[in-house]
Amino acid sequence: MTTDTQPRASAIDYLRLCRPKQWVKNLLVVAAPFAAGVMDDVTTVLTVALGVAAFSVVSSGVYAINDARDFEADRQHPKKRMRPVAAGRILPSSALAFGGTLVLVGIGVGLLTGSLGFSAILGLYALTTIAYSVWLKHVALIDIAVIAFGFLLRALSGAILVDVPVSEWFLIVTTFGALFIAAGKRLSERMTLEHNGNGHRMALDDYAPGFIEYLLGTSTAVVLLSYSLWALEVQDGSTGMPWAAISLGPFVLGVLRYAQLIYLGRGGEPEALVLGDRGLQAAGAIWAMTMALTFYGGSA
Repeated sequence: MTTDTQPRASAIDYLRLCRPKQWVKNLLVVAAPFAAGVMDDVTTVLTVALGVAAFSVVSSGVYAINDARDFEADRQHPKKRMRPVAAGRILPSSALAFGGTLVLVGIGVGLLTGSLGFSAILGLYALTTIAYSVWLKHVALIDIAVIAFGFLLRALSGAILVDVPVSEWFLIVTTFGALFIAAGKRLSERMTLEHNGNGHRMALDDYAPGFIEYLLGTSTAVVLLSYSLWALEVQDGSTGMPWAAISLGPFVLGVLRYAQLIYLGRGGEPEALVLGDRGLQAAGAIWAMTMALTFYGGSA
């Protein structure tokens, strides 16, 4: 199939272009409202749900734009070559138009929340991610920083959406947690592509041996330490069940399990790990339960 011939794209092809599995990342929008203890109000829950939907539409638009630009490089990747544009089922021009429309629609949905700040975050996310697709992904270290910034924007957008403050601990954990995921994504990609890294992602060959592992180790240490200090601070003076301190167990196991999967070369698609690894899901479910008990009456 050549790119100058209009292929017969199906609705399933366009749905795949949206990468629905990656919508799980947008659940980070819930993080700040949940941690602020305001997710027991129906209006807040509906507003946050609308925010997650808006972020999902915008991110899908950006993915489509990225696929339109990267289809030739994606054909050299063992998994990405099956994407609709790389496989020749959707024209790059059609994917570009579709992606641009989704970005505008998503920002429009964001405006329905009544928060201009949230819509501004959506616009900033779209601009930085498109800049990443066009140029920044080819610049070593900056490429990892932009990926991490996307995760951080998701987490901060929830706080802006419902107007709740974020603590220093929240910022530290989310920032270095995002760096951890981004570094793991690059490390897994390098392991998958082996010696063909430059053919798919030029920045990969600009990393000195061991540097990505250094970023991964540093971010892991900061995340675990800062979360531990936060959990112990929250628990200080509590007279009930120490749910925040108890949450350290599943949190640490979850981070270590994720790191283990990265070194097995499976961290290139974070959403696939969340949706497919039973150990990670078990740790996440237990951690979420302890967090719910911490913020919604478990220490009473």
